[in-house]
Amino acid sequence: MSRRRGSMAVFDLEPEEPAAGDPGAPLGEGAGPDIDDERPSRTERTLARLRRVPRRAWAITAGVVAAAVVATGAGVAAGTAFAERQRVERLAAAPGGVVGVEAALDEAWTVDTDSSVLAVLPDGGVVVRDGADVLAVDVATGDERWRRTLGSMVDCGPTPVDPAEWTMPVDQVVCLSGEADDRTVTVLAADGAVVGERSLGDVTDLMVAPAPDGMIVVVEPDGPVPEPRRFSSDEKAYRVLDEGRLDGPGATLRYEDALTGGVHASVAAPFDPEETDDCLTWMNERAEIDLAGGSLRSSPGVVELRRCGVRIIWAPPGDARGMDPELGTAADGWWQSAVRSVDGGIAVQRSGQRHLLAGLDDDPEGVLLSGLLLDPRSTDGTGGPRLVATTTGLVALEPDDLAGEPRWEWSWDPEDLAIVTDPMELAWSTQVLARTADVVLVQLFGGGLVGLDAETGQERWSVDEPVEGWVDELWPFGAVTDGHEVLLLLSGAEDSYTLARLDLDDGRVVAQESRDGVPGWYPGTVDGHLVVHTSDGTSTTVTDEGGHVVHEDPGAALHGSAAG
Repeated sequence: MSRRRGSMAVFDLEPEEPAAGDPGAPLGEGAGPDIDDERPSRTERTLARLRRVPRRAWAITAGVVAAAVVATGAGVAAGTAFAERQRVERLAAAPGGVVGVEAALDEAWTVDTDSSVLAVLPDGGVVVRDGADVLAVDVATGDERWRRTLGSMVDCGPTPVDPAEWTMPVDQVVCLSGEADDRTVTVLAADGAVVGERSLGDVTDLMVAPAPDGMIVVVEPDGPVPEPRRFSSDEKAYRVLDEGRLDGPGATLRYEDALTGGVHASVAAPFDPEETDDCLTWMNERAEIDLAGGSLRSSPGVVELRRCGVRIIWAPPGDARGMDPELGTAADGWWQSAVRSVDGGIAVQRSGQRHLLAGLDDDPEGVLLSGLLLDPRSTDGTGGPRLVATTTGLVALEPDDLAGEPRWEWSWDPEDLAIVTDPMELAWSTQVLARTADVVLVQLFGGGLVGLDAETGQERWSVDEPVEGWVDELWPFGAVTDGHEVLLLLSGAEDSYTLARLDLDDGRVVAQESRDGVPGWYPGTVDGHLVVHTSDGTSTTVTDEGGHVVHEDPGAALHGSAAG
């Protein structure tokens, strides 16, 4: 029979049991004399009933069944497409993440440029310099989005340094141009439109750098800077530094609105005679102490000033917090540095032994770790433990409970401990090349690689020499991952670099190739694409009619990969 529910017809292919007295009912024992049963069989009766079903009902039923099958298939396809879209979006937003390592191995485009990436724009764009011009390049195609001519000695930013900062695009690009005695700042929107410009005048005695949110960082000494002091021998210069007999000005750092000059925040850094790592230089083969020399890093997440007698680490206003200068004064010189972490906060290395993780939303005072934070060079965006290198080995901290019990611990090899005089040498020589949902890829003291289970710390595999010439000739200067594989970028060759595609499940190198050019900066990932800047080793100085340097052309190029 058929049962209609709304517009749906449902059929019972098995016939119903006949009621008592029905001629088709089976005859029970003693129900009557034996007779030949000439009535249709059960199968024949079923077929007869089906023949009486109207053709329209069959059409409806067939449509319902087909629709159900299609709906099921469409649901599976939609779910798969949604999951794939989530995966792509996660990897595109992950520090060091690429949509596919196999595709990242293929170079999709090359653009001639005399700079590395100066700034990262929203929607997959990067800003580079070409002589007197700055231009925006689409990382998916290599196409030029826009170009602006700004003049000589152009410098734009904020420039990404750490992997986390490549995932911090800026809506405004700040550019400095002109000679030091007549410097100009220009602010460009993400689409290349000029927002405005301001003359800074003579900045010879200042240090100025582009900063986030349409700002500049200005470093001004708080007193006269002595002329460089020359020595007849290196020993005499070192004696002055070792005895702490230096005296000089401190500095004030300001975040200024690039167009108005309004001060958003400022901090003072006093002179410290023990901060001597950036004091000594050589001029015409003679040692000299230069209190004006140094460097200023202004990236999307960190400001770091290194100058003779002055060192400070600071965070942009509104991003984490303005950090106390004490976070930037360490007694142990060049070991001290700062890293914008992929998991949030700024890791300030102190005395070569421990990191202070500052700028955390839930702990503004910071957390002093038991060792050095090993921030991964690449991730797949799934999160994971924060790895800390200590005197005993690696400690995996829960990301949301840094002071709690570690997730796992992994000990240094006793043979390595026997080689070094200080166990922290093992920590200084260790880096995390990739961290995924399943595996943490670690390069250890001596260069060997080990794949550790992200949840348990159990060693899945290890390899001393994944490619020929490992460590002796080739050393990783960058890494990207899609969660299943990692692409290692290896430098060391005189005029080329190597890319090695490694399977994270077992440590096998499944593909390898060499490319021309010397890496000019750490590689980065933007919107799931690998971006590498290289130089061919040549350099050309371009001057104007008056002999002033317009720009340096280092014979460089920017290379981008397919997304996968």
